[in-house]
Amino acid sequence: ASSSLPLVSRNVKIGNRLYLDGALSDSIPIRRAIRDGNRKNVVILTKETGYRKERSSALWLIRLAYLRYPKVYELMKNRHISYHETLDYLEEQERKGRAFVIRPQNASGIGRIEKDREKLTALYHQGYREAQEKYQALLAYLEA
Repeated sequence: ASSSLPLVSRNVKIGNRLYLDGALSDSIPIRRAIRDGNRKNVVILTKETGYRKERSSALWLIRLAYLRYPKVYELMKNRHISYHETLDYLEEQERKGRAFVIRPQNASGIGRIEKDREKLTALYHQGYREAQEKYQALLAYLEA
């Protein structure tokens, strides 16, 4: 993942190829992990249970900014749909014991490009506490 968000960051060039954040094509690569043979998967999400992504309101700008790369627009146009399908699949894998999911218990109210250091620090500590609460359950999952 390049962490190069469309419209926010520059493309990353490696060799002769340009890259954007991998989440454009696969926000939560659980299917790939299972296809690769991983039987136990730990998935850390940044959004709470029940979160649903909305269609991007900047599609017109993405289309304009990436005229030479129409696939970026196509991926962004349908990203919310593939994200929801992946969440449903992930929940199924969690029920089947093929995934252990760590996610916030509550909505954070923080956007993707938040810069408020205090908010980010508070969110970090919240995540750390919630991970500590799940630690024993995670160990049990991995050892079973």
